[in-house]
Amino acid sequence: MTASTVITASAASKLLPEDSDPAWFDITAGVRTHTAAGGLVWAGTSQDTHRLLVDGVPVTPPGLQLREVLDVDGDTVVFTDPTEIHVFTWTPTGGCPAAAPTRGCSTPARPGAPWS
Repeated sequence: MTASTVITASAASKLLPEDSDPAWFDITAGVRTHTAAGGLVWAGTSQDTHRLLVDGVPVTPPGLQLREVLDVDGDTVVFTDPTEIHVFTWTPTGGCPAAAPTRGCSTPARPGAPWS
């Protein structure tokens, strides 16, 4: 199975990253979007961890599993992990602290966000 995206902003086409596996892979909800700076928000496996990637670079630490990307607000990426469904944010300057530092399932809220 292969999944890829093609952007046609002009006469030329650009093939963005693709995921493939001979048997199966999960498509991470919310990826294939861009930050305000133009960084491609993607997901991939690195160091045995399903990680958040921006322009192909892992931006979450090893061990923090990516469940889904909820929103991108400017250069801030809001996402959850699958173990406790914690909410995290990632920014180029701030890294990815947990938005909800307590244990258990969390749900974010931001006025105007699709998930609020």
